[in-house]
Amino acid sequence: MLLTYPWALWGVLAVSIPIALHLFELRRPQRLLFTNVEFIREVKLVTARQRRLQHLVVLLLRTLFVLALVLAFTQPFLPAAQNELAGLSSVNVIFDTTPSTQVETPAGLPVAEVNLVRARDLPSAFPSSTRFQVLPSVSGGPVSAALYSDKIGEVDRQGNQPVQRQISKLLQGGGSRQAANFIFSDFQQSNFPAAEFARLAQLGPVYLAPVSAAGKANVYVDSLLFSDEFVRPGADLELTVRLRNGGSSNATNSQVRLLIGDVQAGAFQVDVPAKGTATVKAKVRISGNGPQQGRIELEDEAVAFDNTYYFTLQPAGRIRVLDIATSLTATQRVYPNEAVFTYSRVSPGAAPGALTDGADLVLLQELPRIGADLRRQLAAFVERGGNLVVVPAAAAVREDYQNLFADLALAAIRFQSMGATKPELRELAFPSAQSPFFRNVFGEQVRQPEMPKAAPLLTWSRSSTDLLRLRDGDAFLSGFRSGAGMVYVFASPFGQGYSTFPDNALFVPVMYRLAMQSYSATQAPAYRLGQPVALRAAAAAGTEPVYKLQADTASWVPAQQRVDGQLLLQLPAGLQQAGFYDLTLSGKRVTTLAFNPAKSESELAYYSAAELRQLTAAYPNVHVYEAGSAQSLAAQLREQNLGTALWRYCLLVALLALLGEVLLLRFGRRNTPALAAA
Repeated sequence: MLLTYPWALWGVLAVSIPIALHLFELRRPQRLLFTNVEFIREVKLVTARQRRLQHLVVLLLRTLFVLALVLAFTQPFLPAAQNELAGLSSVNVIFDTTPSTQVETPAGLPVAEVNLVRARDLPSAFPSSTRFQVLPSVSGGPVSAALYSDKIGEVDRQGNQPVQRQISKLLQGGGSRQAANFIFSDFQQSNFPAAEFARLAQLGPVYLAPVSAAGKANVYVDSLLFSDEFVRPGADLELTVRLRNGGSSNATNSQVRLLIGDVQAGAFQVDVPAKGTATVKAKVRISGNGPQQGRIELEDEAVAFDNTYYFTLQPAGRIRVLDIATSLTATQRVYPNEAVFTYSRVSPGAAPGALTDGADLVLLQELPRIGADLRRQLAAFVERGGNLVVVPAAAAVREDYQNLFADLALAAIRFQSMGATKPELRELAFPSAQSPFFRNVFGEQVRQPEMPKAAPLLTWSRSSTDLLRLRDGDAFLSGFRSGAGMVYVFASPFGQGYSTFPDNALFVPVMYRLAMQSYSATQAPAYRLGQPVALRAAAAAGTEPVYKLQADTASWVPAQQRVDGQLLLQLPAGLQQAGFYDLTLSGKRVTTLAFNPAKSESELAYYSAAELRQLTAAYPNVHVYEAGSAQSLAAQLREQNLGTALWRYCLLVALLALLGEVLLLRFGRRNTPALAAA
């Protein structure tokens, strides 16, 4: 046993007080005259013996009271077998402020609130000279124990600051092994992968304080899909909303509303099983050429942070089609007739410069020769995400085409020998109406339409997708994935007796579809907070442009770079709230972006204390403190690292001694006359 304040032992001198009282408490005898002195002598002997014994017991109780009280002031304790905190003068207190901590615990308080309450008495487990660093911090550095309570009061409970980000700051700052680290979190499984615990081994002593929310249902929008990426004003667009229940209870009669602007476009009532999904569909129509703001609202009182899903509907721009050909082509009378296309035709010699001008679709039609420079430009275009349509030439230099296919990693495509005979035309098979490529192309058919015929010049064994086939099974039009783009290859030329496809009614919708397939939206309908943003934005001339995100009067400057024609934005840590943000350049609005909480926040599955101990069993510096125990976190910490405090037991002994004295003095005197009379 050790004493925290051994100088308090000087209080043992106070034992002399009850001893002095005992010695000087002598009553003077009084003379009494009785006729029968023998009886008096006998009574006198009995009462004197009892009084002497009573005085001795009272003296012992008083002495015990003083000794126990003095020992309590010395704060004795049984030392711990190992003290990890010895020699550490600083403490890092990390709070999880992600949206999931807004969910209530079984006690009815949000997880974030419980974390702050549990952390308040931490300074009582450390010497007064200890410095405390609270993360995430609004301002300032480590503070003393006296200012610690004010510091944790500054923590933004809705700050959307994950624990992993604070751990990274500690590891980057150095000196992480010279401090104790306390992590207060719900330890959400979707946000705290098992591999993340390995980084804790690089820190000093780590104490995990998990607090889990109550088991409940949580319906949120998992994804939003459009029936057509090519959004056109005035045309119907079908939206498919995929809902997911990230909670542990079934959700029944969940109310869902779809709004475009402030106008309700649909209302639904769905049941979503725990950890399951459900879908709802609605048709909307937008007007005007500007972006439209939309919202999907859910009624979920238990978990409210993800009840609104924000998205934008961006009308599609014009699709830029570049036709590389040596002569007039059939497509020249197709694309200029529609306002949604920007069509241009160039000769092979001018193609390299035109390809860098941001085309969406490049048509390579029946070129006899394909030069090395053109092949290089086409390969780079497809690698960046462009779409290429290849129509072979009857009199082609086959080696040029084979080199092009090799540059595009399409080694499976081969020329087949035609001989000197006239090409034999074979009929194409009717395509499947269920194919997404041909969706809404075929209306109600009274009879099957006449199909075109073709004599394949190219053949291949496999592809990414087969769009049109001959009746005998050979491919006529297939798509091949290459780099970030697609290459569509026709098996035969369009003219010179090799195909009747350009004269068939199927020609126009197929070429339109190929162009629309090549269209990529300039931005996604919605983005998730904490994830990079990729969008297509025109490069500004002159100095390096600086894009800003604005909402109301606040603005942020994200980290930004341009890669292969795409603008990549890394959201700053201060951008934490879901909603609509304007992307501006030089004070002018470029577009509107919608941001929503990360889906992982809506998955309400947590690590239990037992699971945390299992995951950190290989790291001896990591400890887990379970919520709901009889002792506070600070008390458990003191007992584990400082030892078992005994002052409470000393105080209990002092009180029992005092109680014993009171009882003895009160009831002992009543019994004395009765004994004497006997």
